[in-house]
Amino acid sequence: MASRFGIGWPIDPGECESLPLSRPTDIELSLVKNYPTDMHVDLEEFAATGVLGPFSSDSSRREIETLLGAADEGGYPEFASYGHLVFDLGGGIGPPCRIQIAFPHSAHMRPANPAWRDWKPPTCFMIWPDRRLKWTLGFFVPGRSIDEAIASLDEFYESETISASNGLRILHNPKSRVDLVFEHDSAANRVTLAFMVAHPKQKLE
Repeated sequence: MASRFGIGWPIDPGECESLPLSRPTDIELSLVKNYPTDMHVDLEEFAATGVLGPFSSDSSRREIETLLGAADEGGYPEFASYGHLVFDLGGGIGPPCRIQIAFPHSAHMRPANPAWRDWKPPTCFMIWPDRRLKWTLGFFVPGRSIDEAIASLDEFYESETISASNGLRILHNPKSRVDLVFEHDSAANRVTLAFMVAHPKQKLE
């Protein structure tokens, strides 16, 4: 699927000031050499099909780790996390598999529960998108507003608001079973893209 906006990976942080990227350290660059950086994923294709490159709702942990290596340490046992890309696996093994992609957003910089005093902001947005993959972002860039999405994405419709208190709104594509999750961005003072989520047909246990 061709990109309508032509924004892809690799992106030079010095040439793209609109994306909240940071220049990698020497250590991070040495690690990148071992990443499968020839693996391409297209977010416009993901939105239309629910398939992210070689990954789908039928992916298992074994298949994912064969392609991407061991998942990041920490987190819930049912997840296989690679920076801002998370595979939620049935029984921790999969399939089924729910694919979640997080975007840089002020909502990720605060705890879901104010009582979590030992909570720390995630580090996966220091370099975004994750360099273990080659990304074509297309329409789906950080800061994309829900008004822009509604005006441009005919295949998505707005589903029921989950929580009006935090400005959470969801656009759903019934064909691909992909949700675009938008939250109020305090930095931009508007509702912008926070997650893309592809749901499997089967219920995750």
